[in-house]
Amino acid sequence: MPLVKDVIEELEDFAPQGLAESWDNVGLQVGDPNSEVKRIVLAVDCDAAALQLVLDGRRKAQLLITHHPLLFKPLSGLTFDTPQGQLVRELVKQDIALYCAHTNADNSLKFGASRKLATLIDLSELAPLGLAEQDTKVRLSFFVPEEQSDAVALALLAAGVQDIELAAVPLLKDRKSTRLNSSHRIRS
Repeated sequence: MPLVKDVIEELEDFAPQGLAESWDNVGLQVGDPNSEVKRIVLAVDCDAAALQLVLDGRRKAQLLITHHPLLFKPLSGLTFDTPQGQLVRELVKQDIALYCAHTNADNSLKFGASRKLATLIDLSELAPLGLAEQDTKVRLSFFVPEEQSDAVALALLAAGVQDIELAAVPLLKDRKSTRLNSSHRIRS
């Protein structure tokens, strides 16, 4: 019997979470990734109608997959007198997992609705618009003689480095550094 995490692995092959916009909240929102799954319900939103389908007597599902997240922002509290709180309570009470694939599905070149529409009208060279910016910066840390620090900083800027922090760090004979005693930033 597949587990929730097995279904998620398959979903993320088509719509990896890394394709989601930075403001979005995708992935497993409620439930145990190690729960068994016999039935799945797909819905646009996690609402009372979707939950009713999930709880349908003899065909109860263990996983609800939605396009729109139930939880967009981090919770500061969860009370059961709100529609959102009532849905979360019922999902937990009934041991139902909730997984959301929103902008990661939209941006997916393998799976997204935009891909389907593009193929219907024979478009080629497809690429998602407005794809979440990936932070591909690498942090380097090294020591250079103080008299060479300006030349190294200029060479790094010429190579495309966007943010440099220079710090004077006295080194002990055993090569362990002490506290920074001065620093400044250079931005291109």
